[in-house]
Amino acid sequence: MDSMAATLGDSKMPLDIGCGGGCSGVIATTQGWGSPWFSNSEMNINPAQWDSLDADGQCNIMLHERLHWAGDEGSADHNDSAGAGNDTVYSCGRYCGRCSHAGHGSQNKSSVDCAGCADTSARKQQCGTQTQYQTADCGSAMSGFCHAGLACIAGPCDQCGGIVTNACDGSLIGGQAICCQSCPSNCNQSNDLPCTNTPASTDTCTDKNPPFCQ
Repeated sequence: MDSMAATLGDSKMPLDIGCGGGCSGVIATTQGWGSPWFSNSEMNINPAQWDSLDADGQCNIMLHERLHWAGDEGSADHNDSAGAGNDTVYSCGRYCGRCSHAGHGSQNKSSVDCAGCADTSARKQQCGTQTQYQTADCGSAMSGFCHAGLACIAGPCDQCGGIVTNACDGSLIGGQAICCQSCPSNCNQSNDLPCTNTPASTDTCTDKNPPFCQ
C-alpha cells in the first residue's frame, strides 16, 4: 500500500536501509524513488566505511543519501571517482552534517560547501564573499561619464572599473562601478571618475567557520 501511495504521488517511496555494501571506497549507495516503483527505495551502507566515520561524518553521508532518495541525482559526474564532488548533494551533505569533510570531493572548505548549498544570493553572502577590482564594458550599474568641452558634453565611458563580488562557490553576486577606465576618442581629455587608488581584493571565504559551523 505504501508503494502504491508513492506511485500515486501521495507520499515518498518508503526507504529500506541495509548494511550489505562491500564496494571499496563506497560508503553508501541509494536507489531513489523514481519509476518504475516496483519496490521500496533502498539504501545500502558499507559498514566498514561507515564505522570509520565520526558522528558528523555519518550525519553527512545519511543526509547525502536521503537527498538521493528524495530525487536529487546530483551532477552528471556525481558518481565518477574523478568528479569534483561539489554539486548540491555533496555540498549540502557536508555543510548540514555539521561541516563534516567526510566523503568524496571534500575541499575541507566549509565556506564553499555553505555557498554551494545556499539557494539565494543573500544566503550565499552569509557564507563569505570574494571581491575583486575588474574593468569591463560599461553598462547598467557599471557606468560613468566623460566630458571634454563642446566636443563631448557628456559621453558614457567606454571601459568602467568596479568591484565584482562572488560567492565562495564562484557564483556571481553582483558588481558596482566606482570609476571610469577609458573614454570615447572625442572625450578623452577628461575623465570624471578616474580609476586611481583602486581598492585591493578581499576574501572572507578562507574563514573556517561560516554560520552553521560556529
